[in-house]
Amino acid sequence: MLGMDQDGIPLINEDECQFLRRVEESGGDLDLLVQGLENYGELTDDLSIVKLTYLKEPVRLESFANLPSFQFPDETYLKCLQDENWEHTIYHLENLKSKIS
Repeated sequence: MLGMDQDGIPLINEDECQFLRRVEESGGDLDLLVQGLENYGELTDDLSIVKLTYLKEPVRLESFANLPSFQFPDETYLKCLQDENWEHTIYHLENLKSKIS
């Protein structure tokens, strides 16, 4: 982040914890984070931020008892990985997905 000293001379913030403090202050709110960063100076580079969250309790849309039984990873999948045959790997996974959907 770029700021100015009292004489108007540009200063680059070299505090590696500055960003982490702004994240902590924002409480995970991305808009507040950007605002907090801008309050401490002009951004000198692109800013890309991703927020990840998780559910504490997983949500199951369907019981496992209703799913067809199959073993995964199966031989076909492992062979595709070993051969680095990515197109066939994707095809195989999509085929398996259609069987359980």
